Amino acid sequence: AVVSTQSTGTVEEEYLLSARAELLDEIQGRVLTVTLLDTWGDPDYIGLTGIEVYGGDGEMVDISGATVTGPSLNDLESCSGDYRTPDKVVSGCNLTVEV
Repeated sequence: AVVSTQSTGTVEEEYLLSARAELLDEIQGRVLTVTLLDTWGDPDYIGLTGIEVYGGDGEMVDISGATVTGPSLNDLESCSGDYRTPDKVVSGCNLTVEV
């Protein structure tokens, strides 16, 4: 989720803006590990459309060349050629429709 830098002044919004600013000040490095711990009911797979990373200036960082690893439906014996593979989460296409 993106937190806007504009606020209407509520305590919750001020807290979120402050937390975002602190987080941006602390982030450094080139390795980002994301561990997804739960699904919405599927015993094996999580439906993740995309990941967006923002830099200290608030601009989106191009991660389209990032290395992404993890299982996919193609790992199942009964499935092959499925387009839903881990590399898609950094493709920049985060709005999808069923084909």
